[in-house]
Amino acid sequence: MIYTTFKQWVKGRVLETGQPRKQFYTQEDFDLIEMGWGYGYDAGVEWQKSQTALDKKADNARDLGLSYDR
Repeated sequence: MIYTTFKQWVKGRVLETGQPRKQFYTQEDFDLIEMGWGYGYDAGVEWQKSQTALDKKADNARDLGLSYDR
């Protein structure tokens, strides 16, 4: 399963033991993991924005008859 939110991930189970994550991790662990999750999500959003901008630039270049292919 691919988790799209941190809350979904928390409700899951530890892969190696099958134990619920709420029993396996401490609150401090959850805080650190959630912080990392946020950074990863933010990075993914920024990456998507940059890809969209690059695609738009490439489309504009094609419209102008420019080619960067070798």
